Amino acid sequence: MGHTRRVIPFTRQNASPGELTGRLAPAGVTVPPGFATTAEAYGELLDGHELRTRIQQQLERFHDGAALEDVNVRGAGALLEAVHRCYASLYTDRAIDYRERMGSDHLRVALSVGVQVSRRLLHRQ
Repeated sequence: MGHTRRVIPFTRQNASPGELTGRLAPAGVTVPPGFATTAEAYGELLDGHELRTRIQQQLERFHDGAALEDVNVRGAGALLEAVHRCYASLYTDRAIDYRERMGSDHLRVALSVGVQVSRRLLHRQ
């Protein structure tokens, strides 16, 4: 398997956090540091653990779940768990139903997770 960039700094390619960072920082607004996991990292996770095949086999048997946004976590272990829950949110009832209605292939979607330092924590330092 080739080299994959798993984490990148916020840029305009990172959807909302990157767009805000790209607009606010040059205007002199203090923007907390952050990064995003890449869609390639998500694909590597699926392929490296044979999850893509397991997901494909289980797509008909899914359960309710909620997408995660603005999750306050502390520590590397909690961060990793939160990223995993974000990845899993691609397979909630709502997400699966949406892709089915749009005619999208469940296994061709990918996800980038944005991680940013809390403004409160930034101001305490």
